[in-house]
Amino acid sequence: MHQTTGSLPDLPRILILDADDSYTRNILDLILGIYPSDPNRAAQIQSRVLILRANRFDWSILSTQIIPHFAAIILGPGPGRPSTAAKPGATLEHPASIFTRIFSPAPLVNLHHVPTFGLCLGHQALGFAYGAAVQPAPRILHGQLSQLELELDSHRRPLGVLDRLHQGTSVVRYNSLTVDPSSISDQVKITAWAQDAPSSRTVMGLAHKTLPFHSVQFHPESVCSTDGSLILQSFFQIVSDSSYVNSDTGIGRKTAYSSLPEHILRLSELKKGANREATPSPLKKGSLQLRSLVFKNTHLSPEQVFQASIKNRSPLGHVWLDSADSLTTALEPAHEDRCSHMSSVDFLVSYFAAHKGLSIRAASDQRGSDHNLCDSTTFWDWLRNVQEELQTCTEILPPFNQPASSADTNRSPQTNGSSIKPPGAAAPVGFMGYLGYELLSESMAHYNLPCRSSADVPDAEMGFCNTALSYHHASSTWTASALVASSARRESLSEKNLHHHFALSVGLSEAEYQDWSRKVEEIFDLTKKQDQHCDPVAVPELQRSSHSQPTRTSGTLEPIVSESAYLEAITKAQGQITSGESYELCLTTQFRGQLASTDQEDEHFGRYVGLRRANPAPYGAYVRFSPHDTTILSSSPERFLRVDGRGSVEMKPIKGTARRVLGDAEADRAAGKALQADPKERAENLMITDLIRHDLHGFCVPGTVRVARLFGIETVATVHSLVSTVQGTLRPSLNSVDALAAAFPPGSMTGAPKLSSIEILDQLERHHPRGPYSGILGFIAVDGRADMSVVIRTAVIRNNEISVGAGGAITSLSRKEDEWNEVRLKMDAVQRSLRLSPS
Repeated sequence: MHQTTGSLPDLPRILILDADDSYTRNILDLILGIYPSDPNRAAQIQSRVLILRANRFDWSILSTQIIPHFAAIILGPGPGRPSTAAKPGATLEHPASIFTRIFSPAPLVNLHHVPTFGLCLGHQALGFAYGAAVQPAPRILHGQLSQLELELDSHRRPLGVLDRLHQGTSVVRYNSLTVDPSSISDQVKITAWAQDAPSSRTVMGLAHKTLPFHSVQFHPESVCSTDGSLILQSFFQIVSDSSYVNSDTGIGRKTAYSSLPEHILRLSELKKGANREATPSPLKKGSLQLRSLVFKNTHLSPEQVFQASIKNRSPLGHVWLDSADSLTTALEPAHEDRCSHMSSVDFLVSYFAAHKGLSIRAASDQRGSDHNLCDSTTFWDWLRNVQEELQTCTEILPPFNQPASSADTNRSPQTNGSSIKPPGAAAPVGFMGYLGYELLSESMAHYNLPCRSSADVPDAEMGFCNTALSYHHASSTWTASALVASSARRESLSEKNLHHHFALSVGLSEAEYQDWSRKVEEIFDLTKKQDQHCDPVAVPELQRSSHSQPTRTSGTLEPIVSESAYLEAITKAQGQITSGESYELCLTTQFRGQLASTDQEDEHFGRYVGLRRANPAPYGAYVRFSPHDTTILSSSPERFLRVDGRGSVEMKPIKGTARRVLGDAEADRAAGKALQADPKERAENLMITDLIRHDLHGFCVPGTVRVARLFGIETVATVHSLVSTVQGTLRPSLNSVDALAAAFPPGSMTGAPKLSSIEILDQLERHHPRGPYSGILGFIAVDGRADMSVVIRTAVIRNNEISVGAGGAITSLSRKEDEWNEVRLKMDAVQRSLRLSPS
């Protein structure tokens, strides 16, 4: 066996070819794992390792102008099989075909074979290149573990890149296909197996007998695989032993470990920076100020304050991001701070992806603008540039009414002197709203299908809010924040000088701020005084909501596809999985109904109040945008992505739910533990967790992506959920919109690999737009923070038509009838809470 890390050569130049998979970037973790104590490796990865889409360039360019700069190649996993031809009408060669070319026995560069390591699809390409058939696996495994049976040499040592492993090493597999061992050329040897049945073994590793070509069928980069870095360490040793001098590029034993040329680094698939405009901003730091007021010892509920100071205050609408229920971990007390946020809309940004139409309307006088973005600009680009501009010019001031020395003397009486304190962040002034699923047409690189949105229904609506209120539940503290424009800026900026993004000015004038702060102080100070005298609240708007529950409607929610059609789609989905085109497909449908024509917004709000009481959720929301008659009633349990003020990123995908056993603590705990141990649920969760890691690697600092909690149980009022938490640190050159765009749409609503799964789902769902459902909802604040939930367990109302989306993850283990029952259960839970008649 090779020696330990200390004898390993320096990090070589590595080309990682991505076959449009959703796990490829996780290979970066394996590289870092070889040098766990070397702080310089993260920087070296950025200068010596390139992740490139396999078919971004045609073969002649890839083989002659790119590959010669590298000392080694890693071929990532991906959908399809080596014999897969390009799709009809496609102009690019299929990645599997390119992988097969790289393993050719003919020298690739300067009469030299570049050391190459293939994973999954790359493994099958090695076998196929030397005559082996790729066939259906005897047992389809996705997100499940196997133990390796290693072949040994005459000295009883494992072979090739597996020489540091031990018998029984546990590895994760994502494969429907396998190399037929009976058809493998005598130029290639098998290095490992997995026992998939008593009389059936599957090839898990290959190595060329004379050339530096190696492969594994499993996924060493998965968070649940063991010793993946040892495999890569052995490959690097092979690279070192195979070093050569390329007369064209000068790459050899010394230069192969230097930084890549800048023109090659620019090809990276990792997100480096923004789509910035060249015109310098006319705004300077401090031209906008974020001011805050903090109110403690008040017993106003979010529902009371929303009705008193937010609801119906703007003709454009309002947003209540409502943490109506706390999360608990493993049936223990709440583990994270809960905050609810609310605001009325000062101007509304609506976007129509089908024709790239952007509409901006002001609350004050309905002024605004309508125009189309140019073909090269996406809505994400526009939003990103606005966010960058706002962050650049906003100065964040400490709370005006909270001296630093008062922190220990103003604890809420509900904490009984505990250490619970309100967060230091301001309320999320900035954008609040939703980004619908169809925006994937502008976030997913290489997505080529027509946008399936409706031309007259917005795909995104984001209200810009100059003021916002936040409630910190643990400390019973309210924070009121406002964006205030300096008088100089008011005089110098017109419709054209907010970087051509808005036709409107942002921020309150000084007079507007003084009026707003006085009204806010009146509400909170009055209630504090009345609390002290035990008097009832005298302000009518602060009386607890008297909304009666809406009467049950006579209409029903009907599925847009029949049960038989949905079951047929499941069969087709499993066929795609069996053929290797996807590991998991998150199939959805929608249920729609017509509300009474007399329904008004108060009726919708009453429904939401009923929803939050019957089905409280940590990421609930009530959203009302008037221009396009959009109302969203959400009881989502799932966070999509959060970016805090320090650039820390967190994603929390949910895969797996179980009903609680209310009234029986022991049975309830057992239900949570059974969910946590269920092999099918764990496999589904692992597939999305590995996908989320891949997404985060696209915009986070190398070495910072980690799984903080795997297969955790989070409990809310009615269900247990299987949740994994993945964290990272945002690259300094990026902002929260970059992160949202790079990870959108939520992997828990697509499946994996994300790109191929989305394309398959488009066909299976008959091109029906999902709308806000499956998208994201929350805030993007001017101070750089963002917090978005996944839009599930949600009703959307437009023009008195109500729709509820529901679906589930389809895998090879799925039972069709169970999947349809799960869809009905999810829909029925929302329907009952909204007091709608069952279908």
